[in-house]
Amino acid sequence: MLKTAAILMKQKTFVSLDILKIFRNITARLTASISKIKSGMRMHILSKMEDTMKRSVVNISDVDESSASLPPRQR
Repeated sequence: MLKTAAILMKQKTFVSLDILKIFRNITARLTASISKIKSGMRMHILSKMEDTMKRSVVNISDVDESSASLPPRQR
């Protein structure tokens, strides 16, 4: 009976270690996926900001200096 209990304890320990390994593996994969998503979001935001800056520079260069001094309604 005591041997059976010891064997069961070892088996439970191995199962617990296997579950822990699986959990760590899943956690590592999720962390990597989240990092990729965050990186992609950063790149998307930077791209949007760059596009906005380019548009604003184009808009500024398109402004006619003579109309810039007029009130907003007369532009």
